[in-house]
Amino acid sequence: MAKYITEKLYVSGVKADNLSLSEDFIPPVSSEINDTPEKERESEKTPSENRDFKSLILRMGEFIGKIVGIFYQSGRESVELTLKNILPFMAFVSALTGIILYTGLGNLIADIVAPLASSPVGLVALSLILTIPILSPLLGPGSVASINQRLV
Repeated sequence: MAKYITEKLYVSGVKADNLSLSEDFIPPVSSEINDTPEKERESEKTPSENRDFKSLILRMGEFIGKIVGIFYQSGRESVELTLKNILPFMAFVSALTGIILYTGLGNLIADIVAPLASSPVGLVALSLILTIPILSPLLGPGSVASINQRLV
């Protein structure tokens, strides 16, 4: 709801003393005048079985409508999140991967840390190195390219 509140629509500090009726105000006239006595209205009611069935159907419809509304809104929010956050991040990561593969920086770093993979202590050290946020995107594409070159 916050995205719909704009400066044009938002009013601050309005109290009941600040409100007044318009000169052109005409009070609404009710078109239905209910003059039927109470006993006649009771006789017009449907049988209780029919009324219970209708209320059950009505409650089920309201419940299903709420569920559909929740799913619809969550779908809209997920599409909005994808367009605003996930797709730009994916474009950034793919551009970074392309630059690293093109320059060969990933292969250079991967060749430097490759001897660590020969022992368990080296693997632990390698995992600590890979957790450094700046090195992990640099090492990932290089290691994949290095493995592909050695397999072929």
